[in-house]
Amino acid sequence: MLVAWLAGCSAALTPVTPEQAEGLREAQRIADQVTKAYGVPRVRVYAVATRPSVAGSYSYQYDWIFIRPQRLTGNEFWVVLSHELGHATLGHGRPLAGPPEQIRATRTMQEAEASRRGVEIMVRFGGMTEREALGRYATYLIEANRLRDGRNLPILSGHQLPCDELRDLWSSFGQTAPPCEAFTSTPHITHCPYDDWMSTGCKAGEFLEPWRLP
Repeated sequence: MLVAWLAGCSAALTPVTPEQAEGLREAQRIADQVTKAYGVPRVRVYAVATRPSVAGSYSYQYDWIFIRPQRLTGNEFWVVLSHELGHATLGHGRPLAGPPEQIRATRTMQEAEASRRGVEIMVRFGGMTEREALGRYATYLIEANRLRDGRNLPILSGHQLPCDELRDLWSSFGQTAPPCEAFTSTPHITHCPYDDWMSTGCKAGEFLEPWRLP
């Protein structure tokens, strides 16, 4: 019943703003390009009001991607969409068998793989450089750590702690990750901590004019 209902309904399963509706259409356009390029089944992108802690998810059974409406606009759009498309193009999501510790390790590995594939997708389909894509992931993960006030709380089950995830992602591309744990509250910033921090477009160490402060 659920399958039939979703197949026939609008992609917005919750009220969305005009900007979010446009973001949803853009997400579907990107998803179509990505799945075709990687030779995997087409996925349908839905806007769903999930728990605030859940930005997006992928259902392998029906090739659906669910994205929280607030993530369909702004700097987090590409991070959330590319990560879920990473899962879709890598064939993740199927039930895992084995001891609990082995299942946890496999899920953690898959989340890391999805983020690496996400960076690749942002470069191939988002017109970004690798450094720019990594920067967007850095912004997302640093903010996730800041919102947790430095507490040892992973983003979701299967994920590492945000700062650990950030370091592993950057090191997988041969890069040194920007500072993460230092940002446990909104910092007073006068100089750019690292390249393209908070999408200011600045370079590490460069003085930030007041109008460019996040």
